[in-house]
Amino acid sequence: MKFLKIVAVSYLVKTLLVGVAWLFIPDLPTRAVDLARRTWAWFDAAPAAAAPAPPAPPPASAAARTE
Repeated sequence: MKFLKIVAVSYLVKTLLVGVAWLFIPDLPTRAVDLARRTWAWFDAAPAAAAPAPPAPPPASAAARTE
């Protein structure tokens, strides 16, 4: 019974730590998933699926030409 109590307390502490971390770092689950995908791709020896880059802003000269 003592072992079960230790497991329960450990789970409670871990859950509280993850909850507090999530409050301070709201995108924590997204970071974890990205890291897991990169790690899995590295172990799988497949190229990591990169997110498409956002479009570049127009050059300043093009903005100056528009009226």
